[in-house]
Amino acid sequence: MLRRQAPLRVGRRIVQVLLFGLFLYIIWTTQYPLRGFINPGFLFQLDPLVMGITALAERLWLPGLLWALATLAVTFVFGRVFCGWFCPLGTLQDLVARLASPWRKNREREPGRGRFLKYFLLGGLALLAAAGLQLAWLFDPLAVFVRAFSFNVHPAVNRLVDRAFAVLLQSTDFYAPLAGLYQWLQEHFLDISHPVFPHASIILVMLVLLLAAALLRRRFWCRYLCPLGALLGLVSKFARLRRVSEACPANCAVCRDLCRVNAIRADQSTLSAECVMCFDCVADCPGGRSAFTFSGPPRARAARDPEAPGRLTRAQFLRWLAGVLGLFTLGARRTAAGTPAVRPVLRPPGALPEREFVQRCVRCGNCMKVCLTNVLQPAAWESGAEGVWTPRLATELSYCEYQCTLCGQVCPTGAIERLRLQEKLRTKMGLAVIDRSLCLPWSTGQECIVCEEHCPVSHKAIKVERRPNRLGQPVRVPAVDPQLCVGCGICEVKCPVSPKAIRVRPL
Repeated sequence: MLRRQAPLRVGRRIVQVLLFGLFLYIIWTTQYPLRGFINPGFLFQLDPLVMGITALAERLWLPGLLWALATLAVTFVFGRVFCGWFCPLGTLQDLVARLASPWRKNREREPGRGRFLKYFLLGGLALLAAAGLQLAWLFDPLAVFVRAFSFNVHPAVNRLVDRAFAVLLQSTDFYAPLAGLYQWLQEHFLDISHPVFPHASIILVMLVLLLAAALLRRRFWCRYLCPLGALLGLVSKFARLRRVSEACPANCAVCRDLCRVNAIRADQSTLSAECVMCFDCVADCPGGRSAFTFSGPPRARAARDPEAPGRLTRAQFLRWLAGVLGLFTLGARRTAAGTPAVRPVLRPPGALPEREFVQRCVRCGNCMKVCLTNVLQPAAWESGAEGVWTPRLATELSYCEYQCTLCGQVCPTGAIERLRLQEKLRTKMGLAVIDRSLCLPWSTGQECIVCEEHCPVSHKAIKVERRPNRLGQPVRVPAVDPQLCVGCGICEVKCPVSPKAIRVRPL
C-alpha cells in the first residue's frame, strides 16, 4: 500500500521533467544527419491511439503495434501513468497550471458529464476508422505536441540563435571563441538548414489554445477532449493499482481540490478511468487516509466497482456486430471509390500508393523535420481534404536529395517505406517535363544545359541532344529520359528561367 508517500510525487515530477527533456532531445535530433539514439518514430509506436486507429482504418497489423499493446498492458496494471508521467502535452499543461496557480482558486465540484466528451470523440474516431477514414492524427496529443515543436519552436530557436551569433560576431572582439562555439552548435545542436513550413501558424495556434484552456481548468484537454486519455481510461477501469480512502472529516475536500483531473467524488471515491496517478492526493492528505493499493483480480472486483460496465444483452451484441460489419462494408466501398489512386501531388520516395498513404500517415511531421533540403512540406488542399498535412514534395521550393533515405527511417507507421540507398536511387517520385515554349534552347536557340549538369542520375536522366528548335535551327536541347528520371526536382530548382521551363509532375 502506498500511503503518505510524498517521494512518489517528487519522483513523478522528476520523471516528467526527464521525459519531457527526452522528448525535446528527440525532436531536436530529428534532423540531418540522424544522430539521436532513439528513432523518433518509436514514440508514436508507443501510442495506442495512433497505432490502433491507423491499423483499424488500414485493416492490417502495423509494424510496432506491439509497443502500443505494451502501453495498454502497463495501463492495465498501473492505471493512466502514461498520461500523468509520460505524455509531454500533459506535462506542459501542468506547467501552465502551476504558473497560473496564484491567480486561480482550485475549488473542484463533483465530476461532471463533460468528461464523457472524450469518449464520444474516441468512439467517433473508431467509427470513422472502421469506415476507412483515419483522423487520429488530428486529436492525438503526441502528434499535436510534436507538430507544434517541430514546425514552430525548433525553427524559431534555430533562427534566434543564428541572429544572436550574427550580432555578437559583428559587435564584439571575441570573434575566434564565438565562431568556435557557433561551429560546435551547428555540428551538434542547430539545423544545417533552416526549414520553413507554410501554415505552421495554424498548428501553433492549436497548441496555444489548448494550453490556454489549462488556465481555465487544470488539464482541460485531458479531462474533456483527449481521445488517447479516453482509450487509456477504458483500460484503467480494470487497473490493479487503485486509490482507496478511509472516512474523512466533514468538509475536508483537500484531495478533491488537489486533483488536477477532477477524478475524486464528494464521497471520496475515485473515478479510476480519470485518475492520472499523480499521487498529489496521497502526498497532501492531512489525515493520511488516502492511499493507493494493488487490489484483487479485475473480475473479482467488477461486481462491486461502481464504474464496471454492465453486461451486453444478446440484442445489443447483435446490433453492435451488425453496425461494425456495415461500417467495414462502407469503408471498403469508400476506399475503392473515395481517395484517388492517381497521385495529385508528389510524395516522398517510398510512399505507399496514394489511398494507403493518406490513411497510414499520422501527420507526425518526422519526415518533414528530418528532410535535409526542406522539400517535404505539409499539404494544404493540394491533395484534397483527406490529404491535409500529409507530406508532399514541393519542388517549386527545393529538391529531394538523391543520396538521402531519412524520411523512411523516421516514419512510425510505414506510410513511407524504409529504402536502402540503392533502392532509393531507383525509386520514381515523379517525372520531369520540359515546357519548350519557356526553355531557352528550345524557344530561342540560346545555349543552356543547367538541368543536364545538375541531374544526379548516374547515366543522366536529362540528356542534351542536337535537334531543330521551334525556329527550325539545329541546336543542343535538353530532353528527359522517362525511364531514368526519378523526379527528384533538382532540375526544376536550378532552372534559370522564370517561370520554370522544366517541372516535375506526379506519376
